[in-house]
Amino acid sequence: MPQPFFSIVIPTLNEEKYLPALLRDLSKQKERNFEVIHVDGHSDDQTLQKAREFSKIISLKSLSSTKRNVSIQRNLGAKASQGPWIIFMDADNRIPSNFLSSLRQQLKEHPEIDLFTTWIDQKKPKNPSHRIILSILNIGLDLYQNLNKPASFGALIGCRKQVFSAVQFDEKQKVLEDSLFVKEACKKGFQFHIFHQPTFSYSLRRLQKEGLLKLALQVLQLQQMYLRGKDFQKIDHGYFMNGGAYYQQKQKKKILSF
Repeated sequence: MPQPFFSIVIPTLNEEKYLPALLRDLSKQKERNFEVIHVDGHSDDQTLQKAREFSKIISLKSLSSTKRNVSIQRNLGAKASQGPWIIFMDADNRIPSNFLSSLRQQLKEHPEIDLFTTWIDQKKPKNPSHRIILSILNIGLDLYQNLNKPASFGALIGCRKQVFSAVQFDEKQKVLEDSLFVKEACKKGFQFHIFHQPTFSYSLRRLQKEGLLKLALQVLQLQQMYLRGKDFQKIDHGYFMNGGAYYQQKQKKKILSF
């Protein structure tokens, strides 16, 4: 089997509802030179079985992590990757059929880039409030970059294999391990870029679960600490990485919902 150009690493925990949609999107990609490495954190649902159903139509292998930790799972998947480029994706992402082919073209045109993220598709949601929120997230990424405080959402981070050889996700961090990964890579001299195209669909299920005000306060506190150079090893600040099962739990009260 020829070496894949992209190695797509997807950590999961109880994502039987969302993972199949992303794998279906991957099966429809115009760019076919990729592998998928699915790393499951011992899900209680049918996530693993759902993933294996796609192994006949795309190059996919599923690994099991002994610990339920998104950084451990990403690192495990990246270590098993074969391609020169690794793309970390969240299980609830959605991507258009030209996503990987467009990314490959961008990387060809910008050979100086070592790691990247892309803008979120801010036009796709039907809810106007959601479109505004996604637009703010995109602008925020660019603003941080302009302030020389590079950051990224863990939902989509791409990097050369040699970047991961030099920097891995910090498995002790409870939150913002994604931005800290990018920050550390940039410290080591790797070039980070934010592509405005292609875009991917970013899930707002945490917003819908917790409500805008509660989530906004959490994010504001976390970002203030990030800008001040703090780490997040001791406290999760109310932001839990519980996988898909979290969104099926009943919420006692929403402060403000969209």
